[in-house]
Amino acid sequence: TGSAIIRNISLKGALLGKILLKKKALPLERFTLHLQIAGHHYKGIGAVCAPVRFGTGKEFELAVRFEHMWAEEA
Repeated sequence: TGSAIIRNISLKGALLGKILLKKKALPLERFTLHLQIAGHHYKGIGAVCAPVRFGTGKEFELAVRFEHMWAEEA
């Protein structure tokens, strides 16, 4: 459980930054992420994602590929 800022998004995936996790570590085994977008214009959109690349620049970033997406009705 945690939060992140979507730095960049496309039809296939997203780049996440400012990642804050309840547990301060990612799993060692294969895992998926369940994203729920909270921004005003995109609230109710969610996705199941697979990590594809970890990166460190000024801060830790995680690139993910969308496996499945959905949108809740307003």
